[in-house]
Amino acid sequence: MQGVRIGTGEEGVKPAVLFNGCQHAREWVATMVPTFIADELAAEYGVEPRVTALLELVDVYIVPVVNPDGYIHTYEEGGNRFWRKNRRDNGTTCLGVDLNRNWDIDWNGGESTSTDTCSDVYVGSAPFSEPESSAMRDFILARPNIAAHIDFHNYSQIILQNWGWTSTPPPDQEAIDALGAKMSEAMEAVNGFSYPHGGGDELLYLASGVFPDWTYDATGAFGYTVELRPAGSPGFELPPDEIRPTAEENFQGILEMMEWAGVPIAVTYPDGRPQQLRTDSSTSFNIDLSNGSGTAVSGNLVYRLDGGDWLTSPLAPLPSGLWRATLPSAPCDASPQYYFSIEASTGDVVLEPILAPDAFYTAEVVSDIVIAFDDDGETDPGWTVVCDASDGCWDRGVPVGGGDRGDPPTDGDSSGQCWLTDNIDGNTDVDGGSTVLVSPLLDASFEGATISYLRWYSNDSGAAPNEDTMVIEVSDDGGSNWVDLEVIGPTGPGTGGGWVDVSFVVADIPGVQPSDQFRIRFNVSDIDNGSVIEAGVDGVSVVSVACVDEACQGDINQDGTVGVEDLLAVIADWNCSSGCSADINGDLLVNVADLLLVIGGWGACNGG
Repeated sequence: MQGVRIGTGEEGVKPAVLFNGCQHAREWVATMVPTFIADELAAEYGVEPRVTALLELVDVYIVPVVNPDGYIHTYEEGGNRFWRKNRRDNGTTCLGVDLNRNWDIDWNGGESTSTDTCSDVYVGSAPFSEPESSAMRDFILARPNIAAHIDFHNYSQIILQNWGWTSTPPPDQEAIDALGAKMSEAMEAVNGFSYPHGGGDELLYLASGVFPDWTYDATGAFGYTVELRPAGSPGFELPPDEIRPTAEENFQGILEMMEWAGVPIAVTYPDGRPQQLRTDSSTSFNIDLSNGSGTAVSGNLVYRLDGGDWLTSPLAPLPSGLWRATLPSAPCDASPQYYFSIEASTGDVVLEPILAPDAFYTAEVVSDIVIAFDDDGETDPGWTVVCDASDGCWDRGVPVGGGDRGDPPTDGDSSGQCWLTDNIDGNTDVDGGSTVLVSPLLDASFEGATISYLRWYSNDSGAAPNEDTMVIEVSDDGGSNWVDLEVIGPTGPGTGGGWVDVSFVVADIPGVQPSDQFRIRFNVSDIDNGSVIEAGVDGVSVVSVACVDEACQGDINQDGTVGVEDLLAVIADWNCSSGCSADINGDLLVNVADLLLVIGGWGACNGG
C-alpha cells in the first residue's frame, strides 16, 4: 500500500485527517476520489485561499488503495471485475477476506458477517488477520493526531456515521452528526446530488468489524463511511462522465472535515443564520460554540451595513450553553455583511467563516412579509390527487419507508408530515401510470409573490432506471392552462433522492402572470418499463418580501415625497384587493389603514 501526506511544517504537530479508498476491490471510484483529493489539495495550496488556510492548520493523509491485490484482480486478464475481498489463501477452494469486516470492533458480531470463507463478508480467522488491515491499524496508532477519518466506498450516495454495528448512539453523537450534516450540505451544494447522513441502521444496514468504527473506538477519531455515487443503478460501474463530478462534490465535503479538525471552535447555528434583517427592529439568533476541541470564552459578532467600517457586538452567553448574537435594524438600501470572531480557551482566535473578513455572511433587508399560503404538510388545506397509476398515488403522512427504496426517510421541513407517493413501507412506488398532486387556489397576485416548495424525486433504480420524469407545472387561470415550471429527469441532478428547496418569483415565470387564481401541480409517472419511482412534496408557500423604509411607506409613486399624488393613488385604488400599487401595508386591501400611512408620512422622505 502507498499513501501520501499533504501538509506544511513538521509532521505530527497539527491535527490530521485520514482519507482512504478501496477496501472493497470492485469499488473503483473509491480509489479515484481520494486520488483527486490529493491532487486538488496539492494544486490549490498557495492558490486557493481556503485550501491554503486549511493546510496550514491540518495534515492530510491519503491512502487511495487499501486492498491492492484485490484491486489488481478486478482488472487483470482472467480476473473478476466484481471481486470484493482481498486475495487471501484460506486453505479452501475460496479465496479472500472482507477487509471491512476484519477490524477489532464487534468482530464477527453477526451484523452482515460470515465465517464461511466463500462468503463476500467473510470476517477472516481473527481481528487484523490480514496484512492490509493490520498495516492501516499500525499507521493510525502511530499518529495520534488523526482527528477524523473517511473510508470511501461505493455505492449508495450516503454518509454513514458511527456506529456502524449498532443502533446505540456513540458518546459523541451530537458532534458526529453535526459534522456529518456540514459535509452533506457542502457536497449537495456542488451538483445538487444529495448525500443523506446518519447511522447504518437508518440508511443502509448494520455491519460488524468495520474500519471507521474501529478508528473511533480505538483512537476517538470521528469515523465516516462515504458511499459514493450512484444512489442505485448502475451500482459499482459508475459511468465515466460521473467520476469527476463525484470527486468534486466530495472534495467540498472533506474541506468541511479539515475545517472541523483544524479549528478549535466549531460554530453551528441551531435555528439557522438570519437571511433577512428588519427595518424596524433588531434580529437575534442563537449560535452553538460547543462542538470543537476548545472552549469558547468570549466572542463578537462583527458586522457592517453599508460596506464601511466593521462594527462589533458582543455575543451573550445563555443558560442553555448557547450564545446569542444580535444584528441591528437596517435601512432598505443597506447591504448587511457579518462574521464571527471567537476567542478559545487555547488562546486561539477563531473566525467564522474561516477566511473572514474577506469572506462573510449576508442578509437582505425587509420591512413587509406577506404570507398568502404556507403548508407544512401537517394538515390538508385542499390539495387534490388525480391518479391513474396502479400503485404509488400521492398520500400525506409521516414517512414510514425508511428511505431504503428511493423514498424519503423524513419529511422536508422537519414538521413531521409531507406528501409522498404512497406512504407504505416496501414495494409501493409509482407503477403503471401517473399520479398528480394539485394545489388549491393560491393568491399570487401581489408584488414580489414567490412560490416555494421542497421536492424529492428518485428514479435511478429498478429494471429501467433514469427513464421517467417528475413534471412540476403552474397555472394562472385556476388550472385551465398549465405551464412547465420544472422537469426533473430522466437523468441529472435531483433524480437520486434528497430534498431540494426551490423558489420562483411568479412574475419571472415565462408564460405566467401574477394572479389570485394561481395553482401548482406535481406530476410523477412510471411509464412502460418498471422503474422504482418515489417522490415527495413539502413546505409549499406563496410569500412576498418587500422593503419600504418606514419614513417613506406612503411614497407610492417613489418620487421621494409623500404628497398629493400618493393620496390620489390611494383614492383610485380604494377597496382594491388584487395587484394594488396603493396597498402600502401589504394586507391585500386598500383602505383607511393605507390612507393613514400616507397622511402620517406626509412630506419629504427620510426628513430630506
